[in-house]
Amino acid sequence: MLCGNRFSLPGSPSTCALDASITPLPSIFLLAFLLIYVPIKLRSRRMHPSSPSPYASSSFDAYKYALPGAHVETHTGFKRWIHYTYLVLVLCLFGLRILEISRLIAAGMGVALLPFGLIAIALVVIMLTYGGIGLGMGRARGMEISLSLVMYWALSTVLESVKVARLSNYNEFYPAKGTAYPSSDWLLDNGCMLGLLVVFLFIEGIHSVTLWRSVVLSQNGESIQSGSALGIRDKNISKPTLVFGTFA
Repeated sequence: MLCGNRFSLPGSPSTCALDASITPLPSIFLLAFLLIYVPIKLRSRRMHPSSPSPYASSSFDAYKYALPGAHVETHTGFKRWIHYTYLVLVLCLFGLRILEISRLIAAGMGVALLPFGLIAIALVVIMLTYGGIGLGMGRARGMEISLSLVMYWALSTVLESVKVARLSNYNEFYPAKGTAYPSSDWLLDNGCMLGLLVVFLFIEGIHSVTLWRSVVLSQNGESIQSGSALGIRDKNISKPTLVFGTFA
């Protein structure tokens, strides 16, 4: 059974419905996106092996931008300490999800489709870590990956908020004290996960906005002011020059 030994709350959705069909939705959408995105990206690389990506982030960790004859400024993705803090917090989310699943199993309450969340978080770690495989991932990830993460974190935040609200009611009606998984602990675990999701949405949102801003500025021939944004290739020699390179 997907769920078992769970108190039936008045109203909807039930905790079983949340874990079986609602909260796993962002994870399923992310899996579907990657199943489409990765093959298309790999096929594009095979067909155009020498064609540079429209985004510097697809192949480079940094780039230089300058007007002709002007001083060249170097811009990179997120500072390393921000990126690694982000990555560590994602791993904390992974640990909290494992804790919830293991305690639900110990209490005989069933885990429904929660393991899909573990798979999705593992994929997020890969998306944030492996920047040298030419898929627009890593610290200098491209717009497609960044927007997919924004959508994943946003939808996860909304649905996790619903779950936390229902678990608050669950704790009032059925505290389950003395069991393998008291309702207060279940609520606390999901509250911590909700807090992390809000942080991730904020961080990835900043990355997407600065990336989009750099594209607009480079197209308009203006100087880029933010050190965390990434640019695009220049197709007109009369426009400012983009010089790509990798920096420590």
